[in-house]
Amino acid sequence: MTRTLIRHPGLILDDLFADFFKDPFPVIKRSTEGYPVTDIYVNDDGDNVIEMALAGFSKEDIKVEVKDNTVTIRCNAKTKEDAGKQRRIATRAFCKTFIDYYNKLDLMGANVTFENGLLSLTIPLLILKVKEPKLLEIK
Repeated sequence: MTRTLIRHPGLILDDLFADFFKDPFPVIKRSTEGYPVTDIYVNDDGDNVIEMALAGFSKEDIKVEVKDNTVTIRCNAKTKEDAGKQRRIATRAFCKTFIDYYNKLDLMGANVTFENGLLSLTIPLLILKVKEPKLLEIK
């Protein structure tokens, strides 16, 4: 008998349906929809990985915050004075929030790297300690 193993990330993008409720019948799509490009997957070790393409940003521009069961990645827009010259990439601010609905991820133990314009968060599964069974006394 063959078993199929389906693995999916435990993280869900918080603003998944936000655009629908703002404008359920958009006539013209914005060219920046989905900015920044984000990929969420489970790696071979079973860890959840969030990757964002952030060309033109430096690691000082990016803030990653973990609170309760959410991860928020944000960056403020650069002004023309900050850029030094007129640029067409990496000048838009963004804020993306991801929620661990299953509460099975160790968000505080996440590893964040930023190399060659790629932000990568590797989030391990939460290891729950197995406790010995205990007989409760009836009063």
